[in-house]
Amino acid sequence: MVKTILKQLFRLPFVEDIVYIVGGVLIAFILYSSLGFALHTDKPVLTVVSGSMEPTLMIGDLIVVKGVDPSDIEKGDIIVFDTDGFINKLVVHRVYEVLEAENVDELSGEKHIVYSFRTKGDNVVTNSHVDPWIIHEKNVYGVNIIRIPYLGYPRIMLNNLMEFAAFKF
Repeated sequence: MVKTILKQLFRLPFVEDIVYIVGGVLIAFILYSSLGFALHTDKPVLTVVSGSMEPTLMIGDLIVVKGVDPSDIEKGDIIVFDTDGFINKLVVHRVYEVLEAENVDELSGEKHIVYSFRTKGDNVVTNSHVDPWIIHEKNVYGVNIIRIPYLGYPRIMLNNLMEFAAFKF
């Protein structure tokens, strides 16, 4: 009985399309989550959407990000971070300066180093000065490990289409 109903359902052309779309989304989610787990970050794959890092990273580049211990981040590394409210998007910039501060845990009394970072984009025209923010280690998602040119353009186009549709309707 159930088998017969499923066969009849799958004869309808739109049902098969829906199954493929849902399956594709599910596979993409599993791959993204697995990559995030393997690379120790919540944001393993990102698209470059501004020219602030040109010529190193171009608009439309897809980057792969690996989470690292803050003590391993050095001057010159390209990091992905949240500005903690200064800008409502993730930023990809180069570390200009590493700041270290000693912190004492109030409960245990143990001392440990807390890292912060000054950053700057590579584009000498749009980013001639060091960024106005200091990034705390908790706001860093990781360092850029791979750049894949042009692969981020479909995401940019999809975002633009969605923004246009939201604005239009």
